[in-house]
Amino acid sequence: MSKIKITPQTYIDMNKEFIEDDIPFRIEIPTQEAIDKWQNATPIPQPVRHTVDMVAEIWAKHNRIEEERKLQLENRSMKDFNAPGSNKSWMDEGFKKFNSEWQLKNVAKLLDGEVKHYICTSKNETYRKIVIEYDHQQNKKP
Repeated sequence: MSKIKITPQTYIDMNKEFIEDDIPFRIEIPTQEAIDKWQNATPIPQPVRHTVDMVAEIWAKHNRIEEERKLQLENRSMKDFNAPGSNKSWMDEGFKKFNSEWQLKNVAKLLDGEVKHYICTSKNETYRKIVIEYDHQQNKKP
């Protein structure tokens, strides 16, 4: 590979182009000795570059996990899902929350109603309450 001859004039020409193109950037003009020293310096060893797309690897792993999860859910029997005590160990808290919210929204949709969540407190306890409001009608005045 042939060496490109760089001189102080190279830097002067670059600065002229920056001015012509209205680029607010200027390069300090080195001496020829400084340029030669830089060109003859021993190259700094570069670190090994990853040849694998790590983002693609992460997505591939994510997709494998999702596919396995789908297969596990397909293989489970859902016939006893709503039966008391049917919250089997394969149902984690996130799945239970998602599925119960999904079912509540479906019931509310069937009734043309609205799901409301409340946190109730009394002197002795705090608890959560879910209400599905539907079929609102105006009362007739007597």
